[in-house]
Amino acid sequence: MGLLNIHGFLHDWKAQKYDGMIGIITFATTLYFAPHIDYGIFIGVILSLALYIHRGMRPEIALLSKHPDTTFRNRMRFGLAQCKHIAVIRYNGSLVFKNVNYLENTVLRTIANMPELKYVVVVGNAINEFDASGDYMLGSLIDRVREAGFDLFFTGLNDSVLDTMKRTLLYYKIGEDHFFRNVAMAVEALWESAHRFSKEERCPLKEVVYEKDVS
Repeated sequence: MGLLNIHGFLHDWKAQKYDGMIGIITFATTLYFAPHIDYGIFIGVILSLALYIHRGMRPEIALLSKHPDTTFRNRMRFGLAQCKHIAVIRYNGSLVFKNVNYLENTVLRTIANMPELKYVVVVGNAINEFDASGDYMLGSLIDRVREAGFDLFFTGLNDSVLDTMKRTLLYYKIGEDHFFRNVAMAVEALWESAHRFSKEERCPLKEVVYEKDVS
């Protein structure tokens, strides 16, 4: 029992249940295969790699709305309402071959579920890697979105990602006026045209509006 680090298991479980679960499975299989403890360790490594790949394929994505602290936060977490005409999507991952379809599917699903939508704004502060697969996907997505009568904008992209887009000419295909430094600047620039002829009385991107107040 002195060899067990119970505190470590509990810490991993509190931080991320999957990590704690892998630790428990690794411990149990190590005991099962004793004295060949390398089998248990090998299983733990395989499970950790599988979890890492799974997380990379499905980065966290959230729709944002105006929060009481004046920033834009996850609307589902805080019970905030959704603007009918502008969807602000925060994408917490890189755009590489293993996950490009995840962002594409999210954008297309958002468009399909919001009949009054006009613009989609992708918040890309967490995009630190951008490869050829991401470039091809965004180029195709831009075409599909615009052909359907919508438009796609980006905020928070770092300089290295923008440099890659410029080298592949994707930056110019999307349009220089479709990139903003932050969400507030994007909302300020797009709000008026998106809400022309709108019947939305209170916009969740301009003021704090809770879901319960509009349902």
